[in-house]
Amino acid sequence: MVDSGGRVVAWATQTGRMVNLVEERVLAGRGMSRLLKLPFDAAYLLINAVAAALDRVDRRYGTHFYRLPMTVVLTARRAPPAS
Repeated sequence: MVDSGGRVVAWATQTGRMVNLVEERVLAGRGMSRLLKLPFDAAYLLINAVAAALDRVDRRYGTHFYRLPMTVVLTARRAPPAS
C-alpha cells in the first residue's frame, strides 16, 4: 500500500478548492478578465509555496501517526503457486 499525501497535501487541496470557489463566483458573468484572474493566480502560487515549505517541515519534524492521504494505491498480486 502506498499513500501520497499527508496533512500538507490535504491542507493545500482544501485551501486551493476554497480559493477556486471564490474565483468562480467572482469571475461568473464577467468573462475571464485577466486582470480579475491575477490575484487568484497569486493565491495559488502562495498556497503551493507554503505547502512546499510545510511539507519539508512535516517530513523532518512531523509525526506520521495521523495520515490524510489524497491517494491510496493498493496493488493486488496473485499468490505464488503452492509447492
